[in-house]
Amino acid sequence: MIKLAPSILSADFSILGPQLDNITKAGADYIHLDIMDGHFVPNISIGFPIIQSLRKQSSLVFDVHLMVDNPKAFITRFAQAGADIITFHVECCADASEVLEIIGMVKAAGKKVGLALRPETALNTIFDFVPHVDMILIMSVNPGFGGQEFIQESFTKARELRDYADVLDHDLDIQMDGGINLTNVKAVLESGVNVVVVGSAIFDNANIYAAARKYKRIFRDHEKTENKIIIIANGEMDNAEDFIQIAQSANFVICCDGGAAHAAKMGIVPHLIVGDLDSLDEAVKADFVRQGVKFEEYSAEKNATDLELAMEFALQKSPDEILILGGYGGRVDHFLGNIQALIFAAKADIKVSLADAATSIFVIDKFVEIARENYDYLSLIPLEAQVTGVTTSGLKYPLRAATLHLGSTVGISNEFLEDVATITVENGLLLAVCTKSL
Repeated sequence: MIKLAPSILSADFSILGPQLDNITKAGADYIHLDIMDGHFVPNISIGFPIIQSLRKQSSLVFDVHLMVDNPKAFITRFAQAGADIITFHVECCADASEVLEIIGMVKAAGKKVGLALRPETALNTIFDFVPHVDMILIMSVNPGFGGQEFIQESFTKARELRDYADVLDHDLDIQMDGGINLTNVKAVLESGVNVVVVGSAIFDNANIYAAARKYKRIFRDHEKTENKIIIIANGEMDNAEDFIQIAQSANFVICCDGGAAHAAKMGIVPHLIVGDLDSLDEAVKADFVRQGVKFEEYSAEKNATDLELAMEFALQKSPDEILILGGYGGRVDHFLGNIQALIFAAKADIKVSLADAATSIFVIDKFVEIARENYDYLSLIPLEAQVTGVTTSGLKYPLRAATLHLGSTVGISNEFLEDVATITVENGLLLAVCTKSL
């Protein structure tokens, strides 16, 4: 599995908590923590107190990269602070026996161990140690500073290392760190790297969540996988049997309260049931408890619908698609009650659809093309006080430079005339709702 390890060396420490929350929701696997002592590299970064504080807030894997002259002095303390993986540099060791000694110290602390090498260090320097470590870190920039250009020779190192590990039949993680961005990350993966450190290319973006999501999407395309979340809602399901195969294709299934009854009838065991559980049959609940299903029970005082709560948990799974079964077009109000979550999902290129009503919802901030597929009608709903410069094509009643105001619904009966409709917005956010029927 390919893992994303955002490096907080490039984060804004004044808002580090919200930034970590965003990369976690986007599906980051590790937090990469660069430790610099001002000697091995000319910079100084973070230490034990920061890692201890972050450990209280995050369940992600803490990937600690020691760029220090004397790693032996720090192994125990970083292990105690919350590190899950501790990587040190081969260049800081006097000889092979010292490398093996430090490897032994990390393992004795109950942590995974990585070995790093600078760009100028020959790959064969670390060959003897490959069978003893969990990960090799190939530096694709000179260590010590963020924002450097990628060193092209790193690709050759990664390919040779992957071939060497395969000959040994050793399940080795190969990590690469430095200068990785959207233009070269595919080549990084093709070279055999499976742990990708990305710093400024994520944290320098206004929308960190969306930036991290782009890397996760590339990883899934490379592995030919897709993350689909199914939410089984409370509404009636006319074609329940048709949904069995759909639900079984999902990576994660969430039931909204009474939707668990639908799941039980279809023979589907959900991963999670959310809501106030006021309409959940006790016998159904007891059966799912026996099968290890997790429950997240909320009081009605939380002032949110079950579907909103399910959406909240679905977004935490970094999905490519959220498909809702048992949600009729008339329940679009469930989404409108949680506009922020919907905007969050749509801006990150997550498809959200209601299966029963053949309804899909899009948030538009500049431009979108909507394929008709099985839709007949399109509605536009302004999400801000004033949305200007709205134009459409491919619809029966096209708009030209329209100004739409919050609270209005435009084109409830606007029909698709072409296979693709286009919508352009100059300023503001618009909600597009596509339905099969009125």
